[in-house]
Amino acid sequence: MDSRAPVPITRYAQLAARPWKNGQGITRTLCSDSTGIDDSWTWKISIAEITGTQPYKLLSGSAARANGVRPWLS
Repeated sequence: MDSRAPVPITRYAQLAARPWKNGQGITRTLCSDSTGIDDSWTWKISIAEITGTQPYKLLSGSAARANGVRPWLS
């Protein structure tokens, strides 16, 4: 395997927007280890768009995934 293989370019406009369960934002997933069969994953890199001021809350089952991860706030 060539370790110098080019990295594919992902354009923001090509990422599908998925609404949050609480309806207060959307997420666009760049990559994850999801099989696509269901919504399960063990790692994911995504971009979130938040509509307004929101409290930070972990969804059930995500506490282990969020261990050591801090949300970026702007």
